[in-house]
Parts: sequence; C-alpha cells; structure tokens
Amino acid sequence: MYTFEHEQTEQTPALIDYRYIGNSPNNYVRFNGNETWRIIGVFYVDTEDSKEQKIKIVKDVKLSNNMDWNSTNNNDWKNATLNKYLNGNYYDSLNYTAKQLISSSKFFLGEGDIRGNAEEYYLFERGINVHSGRSTNWRGMIALMYPSDYVCTYALGVDETCYSNGANCANGSPISGWIYNSNSNSDIHLLSANSSNDQVYDIGAAVFIGKNNNASVSRGVRPTLYLKSNVKIK
Repeated sequence: MYTFEHEQTEQTPALIDYRYIGNSPNNYVRFNGNETWRIIGVFYVDTEDSKEQKIKIVKDVKLSNNMDWNSTNNNDWKNATLNKYLNGNYYDSLNYTAKQLISSSKFFLGEGDIRGNAEEYYLFERGINVHSGRSTNWRGMIALMYPSDYVCTYALGVDETCYSNGANCANGSPISGWIYNSNSNSDIHLLSANSSNDQVYDIGAAVFIGKNNNASVSRGVRPTLYLKSNVKIK
C-alpha cells in the first residue's frame, strides 16, 4: 500500500489516501458470501452527515454478462442503465450481511477529455466540468472505478510509463498493475464520462485508458463500493 497526496479540487480539499499498487499485492477479501473482492485503498469519503475514512473495494472479476453503461447512449450517470442495475437488481442479489456493510457514499462525476497521468485524472474526476444540467456528484451504494483508481496501481516505479500517461500502459505479461487481470481482457466500464461528447471512459482490452467509447456499447462491469467506516476485516 502506498500513500498518495492530492491537491485541492473544486469538490474536495487537499487529501491523502492509501492505495494498493503493483501486480500482486495481498489485498484480497471475501465479501458477499464466498466471493473474492479486492481492496483499492482507504479514502476520505462524504457520507450523509460526515466525512470518514472508508475502505473501497472492487469485485475481483467482472460480472458474467457485459452491459451498456447507458442504453440511451448518453453519459449521464444519475440516469444511466448501469447505475439503475447496480443499485437495483444487483444490490438486491447481495446477501443480507453484505448489504449491511455497504456505505451510501458520494461518488464524483466530474468529466474530462484527456488521456493523461494519474493526478490529471484525479483532478477532473473531482472537478465541476460536466455537461450542462448534469450533476457533479452522486450518492449511492454501488458504482464503478475511476480512471485514477486504475492508473495509480502503476505508481512508485511499478510502471512509470502508465502512471504518467494512462494512454500508454504497457501490454506486458504479467500486467504490472493488479486491477487489470486475466478476467479483464475485454473492455471494462469506468465511472467517468467524456466532457466533449456523450462517450465514457474504460480500461481498454490493450490495457490503456480509453475515453471515446459509446455509452450504449456493452462492456465488462466490476462493481465498486465503499464499506462503512466501522467495518473490520478479519
């Protein structure tokens, strides 16, 4: 796990978070029965009445079926098909214990039109540049990873080419960032949208971050969520 310091954005103060990096950190947990999930890191996250440190986890493998980010082909997450599925049918399918551990949290919806470095992704995700009339954040139970979540796994010399430019992640074997694994060799949806059009970001099949992907195209889905701050891992 590595410490990341971030400058202030339009939606957040200067913050420190903690993320797992490299291709094989021991960040596995069991969640929702016997499912394998992985810890992205620890983050300061807004809840309904406070800001707390919370563990953020992602399903280790994508769901069995690819899905549209939004079947109407616009990149408004608040009304997206995938949002409604993850916080509807998918949430309902979780066991009782898993539901009790999930924190309703703020996810940032800042939009960008870059294929840049980790900090550039972080800044636009938490910025206020969005299509007219759309929200800069959303509160809910389950969403997707940010571009910065992926690119930060290459930090601290793991793969500086990818960390400093998410468009140029090396397609090596083994992949040097742990989020990209053998189950992710088809495109995986990310939460962020393109500010210049109605397209969305993804982790491409060739490892790099892509930003010009139609919201109505089916891609892989790896649910992502925050655990309540009082949850302990044992």
